[in-house]
This record gives sequence, structure tokens and C-alpha cells, in this order.
Amino acid sequence: MDRGGEYRVTFARMATPENRSPVMQYIDRKVTQEGQNLGFIIHASDPDGTIPVLTASGLPPGATFTDGANGVGHFDWTVPQGAQGVHPVCFMANDGEYT
Repeated sequence: MDRGGEYRVTFARMATPENRSPVMQYIDRKVTQEGQNLGFIIHASDPDGTIPVLTASGLPPGATFTDGANGVGHFDWTVPQGAQGVHPVCFMANDGEYT
């Protein structure tokens, strides 16, 4: 049986795609009053399909941030009396390489 020609197979290392940074949805300035609850959702995604780990730093005393382990996090704070002022909080998304 004639197989009709030659075949050449070359094995090479496949190019690893460049990792891209996670992206967070814009978070607008939040304003509330003492004694009121301030709660909102944080959304992040990664163009490479990795589920980013979400963290927060600079939380005011009594505030919590929970990473839902699905690209969604929740900030929650009941503002105590005497806590008026500006409270900058930094939210971060990390894909294991980039934050």
C-alpha cells in the first residue's frame, strides 16, 4: 500500500501567552451619615479568565470587606458617631502575578 509521501513532525515549545492585569469596575465616591450603613459591591475580572483575589486596605475601624472568591467582594460599614471625615480605602484585585 502506497502512503503517498513523507511527513515531518517538529516538536517545539509553545509560546506562553502574556498574562494581563485584572480589571476592577470603577468605584465612585461614597457618602453617608453617622449611624447609617454603607455597603456596596466591588467587581473585578481578569481578561485571561483567572478569578482575581480581592482585598482592601485602609478599612475604617468596624468596616469589613469580604472577597466572594468569584470576582465580587462586599464592603460593609455602619458609620459610628464621631467618624465623620474622609476615609480612603484601597481595593485591589490580584491574579497571582499582577495587582
